[in-house]
Amino acid sequence: MSNDVKDQEVPHCTAELLDRYMRDLGADEQAVRACLESAGEAELKRYGFDYYFINFLSIFEDRLPLEDVRALAARATVAKLWGGWEYYSYLTRLPEKADDDVKSHGTPVRLGGWDAGLIRGLLDEGNGLIICSHHLGAYRYLQTDLVFLGLKVAMPVDGESYEQTVGAVDLARKALRESPSADPALTEMLESLTPVNVEERRGAAEILKTLERGEVILIFADGNTGVDGPLGKKSRSEVDFFNFRISVKSGAARMSAATSAPLLPVLALAGGKGAMRVVSSGPIIPPPKSSGRAERDAFVRSAMQSIYGLLEQHARRDPEHWQSSCFLHRWRAAAQQDDSPPVDIPAERRDVARLLESGARLKLNGNRVAAIDTEDGRVLVDVRELKFYGNLKWAEDLLRALTEPGGLRHGWLNSRGDDLSLKDKYLDLLAHFKRTGLLQSPAP
Repeated sequence: MSNDVKDQEVPHCTAELLDRYMRDLGADEQAVRACLESAGEAELKRYGFDYYFINFLSIFEDRLPLEDVRALAARATVAKLWGGWEYYSYLTRLPEKADDDVKSHGTPVRLGGWDAGLIRGLLDEGNGLIICSHHLGAYRYLQTDLVFLGLKVAMPVDGESYEQTVGAVDLARKALRESPSADPALTEMLESLTPVNVEERRGAAEILKTLERGEVILIFADGNTGVDGPLGKKSRSEVDFFNFRISVKSGAARMSAATSAPLLPVLALAGGKGAMRVVSSGPIIPPPKSSGRAERDAFVRSAMQSIYGLLEQHARRDPEHWQSSCFLHRWRAAAQQDDSPPVDIPAERRDVARLLESGARLKLNGNRVAAIDTEDGRVLVDVRELKFYGNLKWAEDLLRALTEPGGLRHGWLNSRGDDLSLKDKYLDLLAHFKRTGLLQSPAP
């Protein structure tokens, strides 16, 4: 931020101001950045803060203090908003931005680290190329960089992202059309980017035709979508990821095995001006078409593990710029069935009652439980077991007491009046929390 901006009084970033800036692609970059950096949780909740918090808490439960996790979730939400605004603003200013890039380093390509020779060599095999990435860092620049490298690119995305990509290309075309000094070659190169809606049945056929023509597919593996959408169960593989088993769409690897198109995992790392760069784990070559089903299936599993291994490596180093972390709870494989003996709820209730009578104060384990306020009331999430506790309006006062610094004491239950059935429900819920390890009992 410049000294001039530092010296100015930055207005409080209200939800309305933030929303206005996110829609105004012509706004001053420093003003947008200052607004984002001053935004609090209340302003960021509508942009996914709660889901960043839930998933970071599940990863860093035992390694970061709770407040550090909250701060990381806020920074990740801000990084997502800034990354989107910055890229779309860049497209509206493409003529001058591209001209500056050409003058500074001889090419409109924004990301450093591209190995154009490797890409051309893989394409020379004649089977096309599947460049596989994730929503991390400066990933949005991948699509425009590839066509500015002179490649023809198809990009499979879900229905919502398809509309966004079409809109992004239209922004760039409009900017070029309205600039008398714009390089006409940029417009021609943009025509080489073709978004494909993979939630439509014709999407797979369009991808196959792209590879048959020996061209490039740019796919974001963590989009985890297909004809059956991001929550569909078809074409999935399980991989190890951040000490979890996650279930992910494996279409990229299956397409590679079916067509002999090599896979090239890449990430676009964020950084300061001129520091954005591409990194790769190297090409993944599929088995011959003559291989059997067992070999192809093994390739799919191994390839998906490698693709997500690259994401984990860099997300561990820079979780703030891992934008798809807000979807981790969708990917996690179902927990194993609990074969332990049935819980003796009456015994657990007696233990809770004894704790309260002894003067203990009960609290929810803040490193295990995230409390999310929704339109339907407060929802609790056990981030370790990925269990959601909703429909608890009757217990909102109890939950609030369990999450307050002072915790819940014996006198709180007595203050609830003479409704014995409600007190029984409270004790049953407390007993369940104790059984599942969600309840803490600090010293009186």
